[in-house]
Amino acid sequence: MATGIIAEYNPFHNGHRHQINCIKKLRDDGIVACMSGSITQRGEFALLNKWQRAKAAVANGVNLVIELPMVFACRSAQDFAGGGVSLLAGLGIVDTLAFGTEYPCLEKLQAAADFRPENYPDHLQAKLKQGLSYGAAISQLTAEKTGLAGEMLMEPNTILAIEYLRALKKAGGITPLPLLRTGAGHNDASVAGTFASGTAIRELVTKGRFRQLMQAVPDATLTEIENTTMYPSTKKQLPLIIWKLLTTDADAIAAIHGVGEGMEYKLKEAACTHACATSCSSLVQELATRRYPATRIQRILMHLLLGNTGETVAEMTAAAPMYARVLAFDDTGRRMLKNIRRKTNLPVITKITDYLNRRDMQHPDRLNPLQKMLYMDIAAANLRELCLAPLPCHPLGGQPVHLQADFTTSPVYVR
Repeated sequence: MATGIIAEYNPFHNGHRHQINCIKKLRDDGIVACMSGSITQRGEFALLNKWQRAKAAVANGVNLVIELPMVFACRSAQDFAGGGVSLLAGLGIVDTLAFGTEYPCLEKLQAAADFRPENYPDHLQAKLKQGLSYGAAISQLTAEKTGLAGEMLMEPNTILAIEYLRALKKAGGITPLPLLRTGAGHNDASVAGTFASGTAIRELVTKGRFRQLMQAVPDATLTEIENTTMYPSTKKQLPLIIWKLLTTDADAIAAIHGVGEGMEYKLKEAACTHACATSCSSLVQELATRRYPATRIQRILMHLLLGNTGETVAEMTAAAPMYARVLAFDDTGRRMLKNIRRKTNLPVITKITDYLNRRDMQHPDRLNPLQKMLYMDIAAANLRELCLAPLPCHPLGGQPVHLQADFTTSPVYVR
C-alpha cells in the first residue's frame, strides 16, 4: 500500500521536504502526491508549471505525482479536499493520507469534522446575515458548539485537515495521519532560517532575489526557478478579465461557477472602473467582502476566464475525478503505477492523446465527461502560459510561450 498527500507544491520547499521525511520515518511504503496543476486552490496561477513542481517533489522523496483536475483544484477547501481524497482512494493502493496542520491532535480535528452545521440552520443563517463568509460562519459555529478553540479552526491548513477527515469518512478505507506543520506560517512573508512559506518564496522569486531562496528550497526547486525566466503576471491577466467581463452578457456571467447574489452586475461595473489598473489586486479588493473573501473572488475570475459554469462544475463534482494523470515518478513510482493499473478502474493517463486530441478540442460541446475534465486542465495550462511575463532582472531574458504543452510534455522520470 502507499501513503497519499494532497498538495500544491507552489513551489516545493523545505517544509514539504520535512513532511515527507516525517512520513518516511513512520512508514516504509511509497508516497503518491495528488497535486493541483496550473491553477491553485486560492485561484492563482502556480509559480512553476505542473511538471516542474512534480519533478522537484519526486527529487525530494515523493515517488509518484498525479494531477488533481482543475475543476477540483480551483475550489473551496471542501471541494479541493473531496476531489483529492476521491482521486487517491480511486487508485486502489492508498491506505493512509498524511497532511500537515498546526493542531495535529486527531481527536480534536475529528470532533470538528464530525460537527454538522446543517443541524443549526438558524444559527448559521444569523452569522451569514452578519456578513461573514460561509467558511468563517462555519468556523465560528463549530467553535461555539464544540468548545474547540476558534483560532484553531481559522488556520488554513487546519481547515483543510478538517475537510480531509470529512472526505475520508465518505470514502472509507484510508487512515488519516496528521503531522505537525513546521516552519513559517501559511501566509508569513518573511524568510528566517531554512523554512519559509510559499507566499514568501513566491515574493522572492518575483523580485529576482534568488540568493535568499537557497536556504528555503531544495536544490531541485532552486534549479527549476533559476532556469525559468517567465512567471505568471496579474498585469497580463487583468486585461483578459476586463475584456471578458465587458463582452459577456450579465446572465452568462451569473451562470459562472461561484457567482451569485447579483455579483454579475458588480463584476461588470468593476471592469469599467479598473480598465486602467496595473494588476488584478485592486479589482479583487474592491469586489471582496466578508461574504465574498478575496480568494473566492479570485476563483470566480479564473472560472470566468475558462468559461466554467456552475452547472458544468456541479456535473464534474458529482462524477468525481475520472482519471489519474501522471506528472512525474521514480523507480518506486513506476512499480506503484503497475500496481495501480491492476487495482483501479480509473484510466491512468501518461499520453493525453489516447483520450483527447487537438481535433477534439475544436468542438468542446461534443466531448464526453472525461474529455471535458481534461479539456479544463488543458485550458488552464494554456491560460497560465498566456499570462506569463519575463522577470526584468533575470539574466536569461524571456522564453517563448508554450501553448498546448499537455499534448507535447511527457511525465517526468526522475532517476
